Amino acid sequence: MTRHRPARRPGDSGTTTLMGSHRVSKHSPVVETLGDLDELNCLMGMLRLHLKGESKAMAERIQFDLFAAGADLAACGNGAWLEPERTALIEKFMVRLSVRSGKPQGFVLPGGNAGAAWCHLARAVCRRTERRVTAIPENERPNPEVLRYLNRLSGMLFELAHTLAGRGKETPWRPAKNRKK
Repeated sequence: MTRHRPARRPGDSGTTTLMGSHRVSKHSPVVETLGDLDELNCLMGMLRLHLKGESKAMAERIQFDLFAAGADLAACGNGAWLEPERTALIEKFMVRLSVRSGKPQGFVLPGGNAGAAWCHLARAVCRRTERRVTAIPENERPNPEVLRYLNRLSGMLFELAHTLAGRGKETPWRPAKNRKK
């Protein structure tokens, strides 16, 4: 009995192709950041399951924007798919959320309800992605709008989590010395 060996694929050697047939290592800063963007997009999809109306529509638009950010990354500094108008839209939505729900007093524990918890998780991954963008070498760094967008998105996700949890429903963080035992 002969064993069939699967055909060898280009990625089997630990490299992948970016836009323009540019081959890079799968552990390059760009590919690491693309992976974080993919994870963030998946989390936005999970979050969308807990949203309604304007928030649900915004989450879907964000998913499209994250693909545009990925295209900017994969172009290795030679593209500009994510437009400043997208960042402005995120900022306006964040302001509306902030006005609606008010500011939390101090730090809050991630949670509140399922939707708020997904927001907090997406926010944490968004911040990691933002840090990864800054680790990309200058000559490969994407459209500067990607970094601005991710910065606003993490703030917006915090505001959305606060809104979804409901005023006064979040658990404030207290240092150990101030907690009841």
